[in-house]
Parts: sequence; C-alpha cells; structure tokens
Amino acid sequence: VDSIYFSIIPLSTLTIDDSIKVCQNQLVSLSVGSVNSLVIQWMRNNTLLSTSNTFSYNPDVSEYIYVRSFNALNCPTYDSIYVEVLSIPIVSIPDIQTCIVSGNSLDATPTNLPLSGLVFEWYK
Repeated sequence: VDSIYFSIIPLSTLTIDDSIKVCQNQLVSLSVGSVNSLVIQWMRNNTLLSTSNTFSYNPDVSEYIYVRSFNALNCPTYDSIYVEVLSIPIVSIPDIQTCIVSGNSLDATPTNLPLSGLVFEWYK
C-alpha cells in the first residue's frame, strides 16, 4: 500500500491601505500591516523599490505602488496602494499699503483660492 501525504502551505497574507493622499514634496511611509511572508517586495513599474516591511519615499506624481510577498514555497501574493499627490495651492494676499492704528483691524483676503479644502494659519 502506497500513501501520499500532502502538506498545504498557505499563501502569504498582506494588509495595506487602498489609497493615501500626500502633498507635493511630502515624504510618505508605506507599510505592510500584517504579513506572514518570507520576502516582501515594493515595486513601481516592475522596478524593485524596497524589500522591507516599511517603505518610505517622496512621490512626484500620483501612482500605484505594488507590494508582493512570497510564502515558503515561493508562491506570490500581490496588493497595491494608490498614492495620490496633491498639488500645493498658490495663495496670494493683495499688496496693502496703509497705516493701521493699534486696536483696528485690516481685511487681508487671500486671492487665487481653490474652490474648497483649505485651512489657513495666519502669523505676524
């Protein structure tokens, strides 16, 4: 009597967000939240970027970043995250040449504003 024994090795599992929004020139850190893998590979356009669980970079444009992991039998699992790069708004304040008496206020309304989503912090 011959016997065959099967040992099933599960695929590796990955947990990453679907997307992230970052501002231009902002460093973004991507990480695999849950992994039972021997190898991690972060890729862009079939180019290897990193082999660690956490990967940081400064994106120039919006793009997909792919992560691939391998189990003990070298079977791959894939996932991706969309990194959306938001442009930095250009805001200008009109040139106001006037004297202000202590205790009075000045209306300095910014121009060239996007339609929504801005938060202002004023400094003197």
